[in-house]
Amino acid sequence: MSDVTFKCIYIFGQKHLQWIRQVNGSILQLSQHTKINKTLPKELYQRLEVKVDDESRVYILTVHNATKADEGEYVCTKKNGEEEVTYTLYIISEVYGTTIFIQNMSTVTLNCSYQYKQWDLEWIRQANDSKQLQLSLHTTISKELPKELYERLEVRVKSGRRVYYLIIHNATTTDEGEYICIDKIEKEGALYARYTLFMIQPMEKLELWNETTNNRLNGVEGQDFHIKCAAIGGQPPPFLTIKMRKKLVAQGKQSVVHTIKTITRDFDNASIECVANDSALNTELSTEAYIFLNLKPLAPIFDRVPVVLKEIEPLEISCTSIGSRPAALFNWFMEDKNITSYSTQKYAYDYTTDTWIITSVLTYTVVRQTNGQLITCRAINEADPVGISASQPIHVQSSDLNINHESNIPAVVGSSIGCLALVIVGAVIFIAIRKKGCKLEKKADSKTKAESNIHLYQNQEFATRENRYEV
Repeated sequence: MSDVTFKCIYIFGQKHLQWIRQVNGSILQLSQHTKINKTLPKELYQRLEVKVDDESRVYILTVHNATKADEGEYVCTKKNGEEEVTYTLYIISEVYGTTIFIQNMSTVTLNCSYQYKQWDLEWIRQANDSKQLQLSLHTTISKELPKELYERLEVRVKSGRRVYYLIIHNATTTDEGEYICIDKIEKEGALYARYTLFMIQPMEKLELWNETTNNRLNGVEGQDFHIKCAAIGGQPPPFLTIKMRKKLVAQGKQSVVHTIKTITRDFDNASIECVANDSALNTELSTEAYIFLNLKPLAPIFDRVPVVLKEIEPLEISCTSIGSRPAALFNWFMEDKNITSYSTQKYAYDYTTDTWIITSVLTYTVVRQTNGQLITCRAINEADPVGISASQPIHVQSSDLNINHESNIPAVVGSSIGCLALVIVGAVIFIAIRKKGCKLEKKADSKTKAESNIHLYQNQEFATRENRYEV
């Protein structure tokens, strides 16, 4: 199935040139000048090509994908029948270029079909780029061969079928190499067959690269993931297939690779199987593993939305992220301020998915200026060093001075400038009093202590002395 090119050199009158083929006495016109004969069978018509090189004065015929059916004499002639050049085409043995694998101590038969006389045929062997070794000439084994090899070789000729045989008995690895059937006299263009001989060798083992001792193929979510299976040893090269979740994804000889671009967490825990078939030995090996990924944490979730509280009231809020491997860490931010030091973390392992559940609790005191600012929790791990966040605004409600005069707590009476009083929940009340212009009054008929939970902010000026009153 190779291409064959015939060339014809002319002096003048190129328009009258033609190519014809003669087979068994019949003549078939193939071309006239640069046109292929349209009456030819379609299959042949499509494989022929003619062209003229005016500069070199060469008329060229090309037969593409030549087969045995194209054998015969190809003649370049002028229209008046004057012959320019003649070629005879033979298609050499179809086994040319064959690679053969044999079992140890078996018998191997090599053959070549010849076209000319058999008397000058010979078999030659070349191994590992060494010097060529003549094995036979016609039906005679070379007597210069080592005795052990000489006794194992045999040559035969079948004249009727025009086939020349070389037989190797009890073949071993020492017989590996390239075997050539050639015409000793007409070596140029008279190479009839070439074989490459190998001894069958079993596979030593089959392995998935980067497989851990617990049958894992480790990877990272979001990165390219490579699955490579290779057979160690084996001749001929074993045929490999990779299956993922029982579905064929890649195949090849000796070594095969399947790449998953930017692998997602959906592939985590997927089964991987590599199978090697050795047709020569009729054996099969297989190995299995599963994908185990470092997984990014999933989006955090707040335990309370929205967050509404009074100033100075402690903020306690938590964030939970699931699905991370390895366990995620949380960072907390109030706008751009890192407040992670005010948080704690709790870890729980989900044995059904081999992932972590992380809950981080933040305890933080807010003030009036915090109102409207974003609080953010961010989960990170090795698979996602940038992290994934959740944010929401903080709503802070301020408290104005509003004393319940019916309660049995100290009250503040001030001048027109005003006073600042702070009443803190509990059994002790702290009151800051301005030196001048304020006096403390205590009213009777107190109610319960629970009703005295009052926070007062009235003036920016703090008293220079402090008095403590117990309720």
